[in-house]
Amino acid sequence: MRYSFKFETLLNYKKRLEEVAQQVLAQKMTELAEAEQKLNRLRTREEECLFELIEKRTKGIPAAQHLLYINYLNLLAKDIAVQEEVVQASTRAVEEARQKLLKLSREKKMVEKLKKKDFDAFTQEMIRLEQKENDELVLIRRQAKDVFSEGLGHA
Repeated sequence: MRYSFKFETLLNYKKRLEEVAQQVLAQKMTELAEAEQKLNRLRTREEECLFELIEKRTKGIPAAQHLLYINYLNLLAKDIAVQEEVVQASTRAVEEARQKLLKLSREKKMVEKLKKKDFDAFTQEMIRLEQKENDELVLIRRQAKDVFSEGLGHA
């Protein structure tokens, strides 16, 4: 008798959902890393511009050029604020994807445990049937031996 798990299709479906969730999580983590890199680049650019402005102030800078630096720094500050929101949203998306993956993994593990339990029951039943068959064979051999010895004793 061949083992067959009646929920194998469900188990395969759960495995596929988990794989897709892993891919989604990996994508969200990549997006988060890219957003953080962009934020770091913006902060570095802001810092460099600020140091450049301070250096030029000590040497003397025309008012128009000073105003350009200030406007650029204000623009960078706005870009940084926007990028911080992007990073926060991306962080939330990663956490949501992680939670979904955990949930799907738990569901898959439940079905896998059910399969193991079902397989163990199947194995025990096969052992029981084999023992029953062996017992019947021993009984048949005994009966045949008894018939054979009775036949020899009456002859």
